[in-house]
Amino acid sequence: MTDLKKHIFSSRELRLGEEHLLENGYVIVDCREMPEADVDTLLTAICPGQPDAEQEDRTMLAGGPGEVVPATTRRIRFHTDGARSTNPPLYLGLLCEQPDQRGFGVSELVSIDSIAAIAARDNGWSRRWAALCEPVPFALQGHSYGTAPVFSQHEGQWLGRFNVRHVSEGVSRANSSDEIRIAIDEMHSIAYGSPHPETLRGWLDRGELLLFDNARFIHSRTDLSGEVARRVKRFKLGIDHRIPALTARSDLSSCGAPTNNLGSSCA
Repeated sequence: MTDLKKHIFSSRELRLGEEHLLENGYVIVDCREMPEADVDTLLTAICPGQPDAEQEDRTMLAGGPGEVVPATTRRIRFHTDGARSTNPPLYLGLLCEQPDQRGFGVSELVSIDSIAAIAARDNGWSRRWAALCEPVPFALQGHSYGTAPVFSQHEGQWLGRFNVRHVSEGVSRANSSDEIRIAIDEMHSIAYGSPHPETLRGWLDRGELLLFDNARFIHSRTDLSGEVARRVKRFKLGIDHRIPALTARSDLSSCGAPTNNLGSSCA
């Protein structure tokens, strides 16, 4: 595993921070000396459009703009934010306003590229990976569904739309292939299993902002102690048009047959 905070940039090194984000897909910026308006400027410089503070799914519930409180102390499984949106956000920003003082609540990132490399070395996993490169059902609000690949490629880079709960719920009501149903077991092992050997891990301190590419990485958070209210403001930046858009469907009977493999583009 790698220390997520091995490279942390100050508010005076924003250009270097932006270069690190573009090259590596993530960056941590120390914003303790920055006024809140400057943090917004930093975010909008990376991606056009005003950043939008939203409710944190399962991690934080916002009582109002900029007001966040912990919703659960349990570990948050690996996932992609906005996985069942038509187009998920391009970047995700997590600004720590109050850390868990006992050192709990560690942020974790795993790249889709590293998961693809493991799948390529395992014939069984490779076949199941191919099934997840085809449109699979994602459960939407209410009883509706949409379909999109879980994994796809863009300019030689693997990207993900990863949420095991939404896919499991979608597949349970669809006439999906057995290959997809088996592939969900692999998704469960990624989401809930032991830390990946290439996991990036880091404990965010007060004023530290983690920015990362929402499709290049899946992310999680370890258990909280529950003794100190950890507060994190989340920002969604931009719209990701690199991955196939989720398509609303009323007939899911054709979800299933895999045709792609790790040597081809699924986009």
